[in-house]
Amino acid sequence: CRARKDQKAQMLNMIKFGVPGSCCLAIGDGANDVAMIKAGHIGVGIIGKEGREALNASDFGIGQFRFLRSLLLVHGRNNYRRLSIFIYFTLYKNMVNATTMWFYSMLTAASATLLWPSIISDFLAPAVFTVLPILAYPLFDTDVPKHVAAHSPLLYTPGIAREYYTDLRLYGWIAEAMYAAMLCAYIPSLGLRNSPNDTVSSDSLSLAALWACCFTSYARLSFEIHSWTVVEVFSLVAMVAFLAMMTPLMSLINGPAPDNTNAGFSWSTLNGTMSPNFTQASWYFMLVLTVAGTVLPKMIVTANKVVKFGSHERWQENVAKVHNKAKEKNAQERIVRRVLRDSVAATANGQLYGEGPSKPASQRAGTGSRPTSHHDEGDTVSHEGAAIEAESSVYSVVMRRNEGIAQDDFTTKQIWNNYSMADRRESRTSREIRLRAVTEVSIEGTDSSKRKATSAYAYV
Repeated sequence: CRARKDQKAQMLNMIKFGVPGSCCLAIGDGANDVAMIKAGHIGVGIIGKEGREALNASDFGIGQFRFLRSLLLVHGRNNYRRLSIFIYFTLYKNMVNATTMWFYSMLTAASATLLWPSIISDFLAPAVFTVLPILAYPLFDTDVPKHVAAHSPLLYTPGIAREYYTDLRLYGWIAEAMYAAMLCAYIPSLGLRNSPNDTVSSDSLSLAALWACCFTSYARLSFEIHSWTVVEVFSLVAMVAFLAMMTPLMSLINGPAPDNTNAGFSWSTLNGTMSPNFTQASWYFMLVLTVAGTVLPKMIVTANKVVKFGSHERWQENVAKVHNKAKEKNAQERIVRRVLRDSVAATANGQLYGEGPSKPASQRAGTGSRPTSHHDEGDTVSHEGAAIEAESSVYSVVMRRNEGIAQDDFTTKQIWNNYSMADRRESRTSREIRLRAVTEVSIEGTDSSKRKATSAYAYV
């Protein structure tokens, strides 16, 4: 049926605000769809013969409606997964650099000795040495081929279940960053012996910690890459090459600042640190040990996933099955709660009239007066007994299904039909209207009966 543009927006808002946790996508191709597109969480405009109004008001534009499959199942799914890792890793690598300096301050007894010159700690380490791989990752990484993602809706379910970007995962990355920074600060201080007093010099520790932090970031991101394309390989190799090229420059010259101080853009404290470090086997062993230790938690998690599910794709399918099963269980539990609520409300409604069990709607419609004949009382008892029996049957079916016990579909349908018959089950709306009418009129009797009527309505 056709609807006005404001009606389309109202219908979308009804779902948007009426269904908790929903994410509404609105798609249209004309000017009458603009209000609906703006009301949705995500707006998609189709470039058609009706103008570009819908496209101008949308978040994404497509040429034909059939492209929506690729937009959701391929590009949308990949963008959500990539953006999650991008946010996690950006926080991770910056925390590793910053927290390593904090752990180093504990080694120096909070003497305000800098681990790195300002140009390294503020610019080179966070924004240059580790930036290229994370820029290439969200552009090119693909965990499954496009044609597989487009024809496998189950792979889209982890996004619906919000499995990639969660508070728990964020806390996990933060804990990994703290752990990695601790190793990057302490292992070089314990493993290097290149000073005249057979201890590690602060300058050598500075260079070793820099290399450890950078290689830790490279290794950690490598565990998140699923498709090793030329671009992703080049980004990692280029960063390692740039770090190796900058090391002799920092060892031989003072940096952009001409003076021999550690202020501003000078890295003079690193002069002469290349030869004592790169000529010792312990320096390379320290680097390998540090990087291996920092990625050990991720290695354990990845190994557990491979052993348990076999692959990342199988893990996504398992997440989809668990999510769908939980969704079905919640729907069944809502049925149970509705059955119990209807039963309690019907009993409370019968108590309002002072007649024990509630009567069918056909006996209470209109006047709200009590039936007096003995025949009507017998019909009421028989209908009430059938309703209670049907409710018990529905409850048993739901519980059996939740416990994994199979139930014949025909039997389930028959039980549900018995429960949903008009003379055995009334809608909550009609019952609420009737209870409101009863509570608004003057009720003869004691104060306790009035309180019972009011409390029964409030419970429903």
